[in-house]
Amino acid sequence: MMMFTVLDLSFNEIRVIPDLSHLTQLQELYVANNKLTHITGIAALSTLKKLDLGANRIRVIEGLDNLYDLEQLWLGKNKITQIQGLEALAKLKIISVQSNRLVSIENLDANTNLQEVYLSHNGIAAIQNISHLSKLLILDLGANRIPRIPDMASLQSLEDLWLNDNQVATFDDLVHLTSTTSLQTLYLERNPLASYVCFDVADMFSHIAYISYCHAFKGKVVVY
Repeated sequence: MMMFTVLDLSFNEIRVIPDLSHLTQLQELYVANNKLTHITGIAALSTLKKLDLGANRIRVIEGLDNLYDLEQLWLGKNKITQIQGLEALAKLKIISVQSNRLVSIENLDANTNLQEVYLSHNGIAAIQNISHLSKLLILDLGANRIPRIPDMASLQSLEDLWLNDNQVATFDDLVHLTSTTSLQTLYLERNPLASYVCFDVADMFSHIAYISYCHAFKGKVVVY
């Protein structure tokens, strides 16, 4: 049996993942920048901790049911329309489905250990179905179609929130973030509200170290 723990097959023209069942100790698999259309051939890789299938042609998240130890799943730059097939991944800490075709956040009920979620550059229209992710540290929803910011009080571990390039139009929505006391970095640039005259929100967000919005708020570092 082969004792490889890391295998990188990226930047080839692979259309189907070859049989890797003999790699019984594999922990990291990289098959990014290929021509995959389906997730197959990895069911036997029960020791896998990191899987990178970014920049392929995958439409459906599937074939992950036996990857009980998986901690990182990278699926950016595919053609995925729905988050699904993650029910068995209770140890998952990081998921990236950036630059796909998502329109909603869903089916993360079993993934309560998630710490980093990257869903930028999709068509997501609402922040929902994440209130149970109490361990979440980073949430990237930049470049979507989100018009409102809901109450995020349950996300008490959240440190970085990316909401740039969305459709948030009113400062009233920012009030919902004041209860997220662990928040350290907030990105809001290129939302409709960024075209308004800035006013002093330093008291509202006194706990945030970095706000990217429009002007400097009482010494806070702010960039365009």
